[in-house]
Amino acid sequence: MKRSTRIIVISSIVVAGLLCALTFGLQKSDASTIIIASEVDAFVKRHCKATTRVPSMRALAARFPSLGKASGWIFFSDARRYLRMQYPVKWWNGQAIGVSKLSEFTATPYAYVVEYRCGKSK
Repeated sequence: MKRSTRIIVISSIVVAGLLCALTFGLQKSDASTIIIASEVDAFVKRHCKATTRVPSMRALAARFPSLGKASGWIFFSDARRYLRMQYPVKWWNGQAIGVSKLSEFTATPYAYVVEYRCGKSK
């Protein structure tokens, strides 16, 4: 094998390894956020089933006090039938719930969004 070919192969392997390590690290850093999102998801679904209404913003803040705009979590609700939760991520993750929102600059997710509809429509 020529020296230049060997350098290219070794460089390619090193770059691929670093990219894999970076991707794994980003996914791992999002794991705790995704677990919390799943807990919020379960809370909202239980509340909806029990009351036929989405939980109020006050109930969400009481149950999950650290989730707010400062930490990248955004909730929007009509206080009756509709709730939208957006939570921050750093990379794609198959364990994330919801639909990804992509950055227009890097085409990578910066958040996932979950929408809930509860109760009967008029």
